[in-house]
Amino acid sequence: MKTKINDGVATLMKAAMEGDTAQAQQMIRDGADVNARDDSGRTALMIAASNGHTYIVQLLLDSGADPAARDKHNMTALLAAEAKGFARTASLLKESTPNGAQTAAAISPTDERAAALQKSLQHAADKGDTNRIKALIAEGAPLNARTENNWTPLMLATIKGHTETVQTLLDKGAEINAQNNKGWTALMFAVSMSDVETMRLLLTKRADANVTDNEGKTALMQAASENNLDSVRVLLEYKADENVADRAGETVLSIATRRNSTQIVELLQKAAENGSSSPSRPSAHGGFESFDETRISTESLFNESELQRLKEEIEGYLPQKWPIVGRAENPTSPASQALVLSEPLPLGERLIAVLESMRQNPAALVATSPALVSIADIAHKLLLTLPEAAALTNLSRAHLRRAIHGESLKAKKLGRGWRIKRADLDVYVAEL
Repeated sequence: MKTKINDGVATLMKAAMEGDTAQAQQMIRDGADVNARDDSGRTALMIAASNGHTYIVQLLLDSGADPAARDKHNMTALLAAEAKGFARTASLLKESTPNGAQTAAAISPTDERAAALQKSLQHAADKGDTNRIKALIAEGAPLNARTENNWTPLMLATIKGHTETVQTLLDKGAEINAQNNKGWTALMFAVSMSDVETMRLLLTKRADANVTDNEGKTALMQAASENNLDSVRVLLEYKADENVADRAGETVLSIATRRNSTQIVELLQKAAENGSSSPSRPSAHGGFESFDETRISTESLFNESELQRLKEEIEGYLPQKWPIVGRAENPTSPASQALVLSEPLPLGERLIAVLESMRQNPAALVATSPALVSIADIAHKLLLTLPEAAALTNLSRAHLRRAIHGESLKAKKLGRGWRIKRADLDVYVAEL
């Protein structure tokens, strides 16, 4: 049963999304219902888990949040954490969830026929088999069934450029603004593929151009980031909002300016002059009034969820307390070289302490903190350029680009080039 969202619950959910532990604690003390649901059936626990905020997850569990609750897509907090790769959060939820080790596969439809129809529909959407899709829908295939990463058949058809299939799915009632685990919609996938024809179809069918993904970015920001003038033009034609700011504080104009996309900047400024919107203008000191350029130089390059996951992993490598060591009787013993810190330090300070201690006496650090790992142990987190990935795998750059655009290879666009995690590259090669 859905609980009505009041201001306290809404604030609690916002705190769960942003990782604001103090605010979450206050809302719980004020009596906010920890099991209330939003329009998608999500609870604060699901939201915190999908963003990797382990401390808030623990707080909510301690306050009576139901770990077994499911949203409209049959997702639990545990499944959301696993889908995003938040291992510590998932581990905590497994301990609190009956039969917690179950995976997304374990909650597939119990009816074998329904499961088969669902899989067949997804396959047909991926292949663009429109006639097969019509037949499957007539047989009762679930039109908006999700994959483990929350992809719908509409998204699968869009990413492959099957415009006719997209039309059929929309005509049959596909959920046009559904979002996957990254917060992407079908429209965002069309933008990523520079598929103007499918973009126009989706927008004509009332796709919301102002939906934001997990980083707070809209389809218009995405188009500007990729220097895709045609996509920007189409989105502006359908009244996409130029004034939305993402989590890093950037607007579409600031993104285009940073990318030196002169034509897009001119197009945005012209649209602002002719319409009611007014994107951020350069200030007297050369920056943009709506965002902090210092933050953009670093924060906008990374997915916020990835930063949170990395922070948690670093936390796991560092001891919460360092041994108190004064002048040891044996000044050459490893213990005498340990850091003199008696209380827990913030993450950044502990990381600095680790690096300083390793520089001074690596052996002593390992002796006092066996949980720490070497650089070799975390090499799989390193980012590779496209040429480096090609050299390592003996695959062509064109092959890797196709894999990236087809989303079979995970990658991040930094500046004008792609960056690929070594671990993701290994997974892709293993699956070939």
